[in-house]
Amino acid sequence: MENSPLTNDQWKYAVKQLNNLGDYYCFFLLKKHPTYFEVQFASNLATEYFGDFSKNERAETYFTPSNWQSIIQSLNENKKATIQFTPKSMSEKIITTMILKEIDELQELYLLAIDLTEQYDLGSSEQHQIEPLICLAIDGEILYGNRATIGSLGYRKQKFISASIENIITSVNSSSILEVLKRLNETKELEEFYDATVKTIDGQTFRIYLRITPIIVDSEIVEFHCIWRHLEQTFIENQKMFSLHYYDQLTGIWNKQALNEHFLEESRIAQRNRNNLAILLVDVLRFKRINESYGTNIGDEILCAITQRLKTIESAENYLYRLNGDEFIIMVQNATDEKIIAISEKINKMFLQPFTTSEIDLDCDYSIGVTMQQEEAIELESMLQQAMQAVYFSMVYGQKLCYYEPSMEESYRHDALMESHLRRAIEKNELHLHFQPQIDLSTGNVESFEALLRWSNPKFGDVSPVKFIPIAEESGIIVMIGDWVLEEVAKILSEWKKREWLHLRIAVNISPLQFKEENFIEKMKDLIERHSLEPSMLELEITESSMMDVDKTMITLSELKEMNMIISIDDFGTGYSSLSYIKSYPIDIIKIDKSFIQEMDCDQRNQAIAKTIIHLAHSLGLTVIAEGVERLEHVSILKGENCEKAQGFLFSRPVPFEVIENQYLNKLN
Repeated sequence: MENSPLTNDQWKYAVKQLNNLGDYYCFFLLKKHPTYFEVQFASNLATEYFGDFSKNERAETYFTPSNWQSIIQSLNENKKATIQFTPKSMSEKIITTMILKEIDELQELYLLAIDLTEQYDLGSSEQHQIEPLICLAIDGEILYGNRATIGSLGYRKQKFISASIENIITSVNSSSILEVLKRLNETKELEEFYDATVKTIDGQTFRIYLRITPIIVDSEIVEFHCIWRHLEQTFIENQKMFSLHYYDQLTGIWNKQALNEHFLEESRIAQRNRNNLAILLVDVLRFKRINESYGTNIGDEILCAITQRLKTIESAENYLYRLNGDEFIIMVQNATDEKIIAISEKINKMFLQPFTTSEIDLDCDYSIGVTMQQEEAIELESMLQQAMQAVYFSMVYGQKLCYYEPSMEESYRHDALMESHLRRAIEKNELHLHFQPQIDLSTGNVESFEALLRWSNPKFGDVSPVKFIPIAEESGIIVMIGDWVLEEVAKILSEWKKREWLHLRIAVNISPLQFKEENFIEKMKDLIERHSLEPSMLELEITESSMMDVDKTMITLSELKEMNMIISIDDFGTGYSSLSYIKSYPIDIIKIDKSFIQEMDCDQRNQAIAKTIIHLAHSLGLTVIAEGVERLEHVSILKGENCEKAQGFLFSRPVPFEVIENQYLNKLN
């Protein structure tokens, strides 16, 4: 190829570099000079977006000075550049990324690839109807297959690129594909064939129409583009069956069945090459709450939005699957700790921005569990179980990423057994309440208490709420336990009412699951009626995370206030609330989270936050209770800001009801 800027091997390399970048890239081939880059070749898509080019034209003439500067900077820093430009075929500006890569140091040749993925709706019917395309080198080596080809034949990109074209296009008008390419290399003319066949990965063959177009640069063929179309209706039916079998119907990515089959192949490759194979389980946290709050349609839109972001991680060695409702799998070939950390960091950036739906933008959280197949092969189900255990411990310890360790097995079974015991804790009388007094900082009097749950189990002993409350929430047992707590508190308040201690009050924590129950208001009305309660003696503590659905929260809180109940926002400053919502909600009390109180005498930032919350609450006519007060310095600061009440170890730990009676209630008699 004397007149071409690239040899055949260089051209293969250039096209494969482009393929690694993605399906929807246009590109320029550039030659570097001391002070500028010269255009040698532009792809068809490049001329469509940037206009016709003349060979030896300076590359920067296609871009604004600022865009070209960004591109050169991307070369120096070896990263993508983001630019904004108006394509020749469009009236509006688009934002896209591009990357400049050196492909031949000796001839100083560079590939400028422009990402146009965002300009194509990959979920639209038009995209699904794009004709299958295979790009071949002049010797028949596969350089590229688009999504339509790879998907319809059942391949993944890595396996497709390494396949022999003779095993895919099995015949062309009774000749082999290589014989046809040899002839076209001489004629250099486009040809169409109406009697060709292709073979799927599982061995099925179908008749196709085939058009082969030579791509010519400087009078020499550098590759062939093979566009084909099925001639048999039966293939369409088989393709639909294939899609139903291997693709998730909501998100369009591979499903669990595909994972089962791909894993067998990837595991053998990893063992043969002595590489590590990793499974990353990405769990979208509290997704059930999104479905309950906004409906399954919004939930589906969130899953699709998450999928679109996760798809950017896919590569020749990273494969994405949807495992079930809110769990995704990333299978990583040739896995290393560095590669897994890099993937984790990318996912973290994805979840920093809210996910957009047709009705609302929502923030989502996640945990990643990682397990690795190293020297010995492991069955897929075992690896999935290990990844699930790692996810569980990542949530327990508040981490985003957690590796599976064998020691987790026993602990995981321990927690599963604990959940089983917790389900029977009520009927076995293992639950009881402790109460923590809330001190009036201006008088020192105690007229309110917070009810706190405790669990004593014959097998596990006294279990910390930090341990069993998350288990109860994850399993849904918290609703049943919450109902029990309300019943026990109602019995106490009923007795106090009989003694005419109507100025006393008990605060009860209401879990998000309880608060969002459809019959929560009916339950509260029934509780008050059955025990003849004075509603103002009962305070319901609602966490900020319960208030994600603004409209429903407003309705529920308003009905509770109509019943004359006291409403407080617990752990204020740590959750989702907006100041505008707090201003609108019919609430009475804000409780400052202990994380701001415990160090505020030695941390000016925490002190400033606590003071700001107090001032905000007072400006809205709300009472403030500070949690976690442990030192006299805390009391001094809180009194200085006119904080009404405080609770914490400085005054009293949570204690059994008998202690409350002896220390506080007997004085009332």
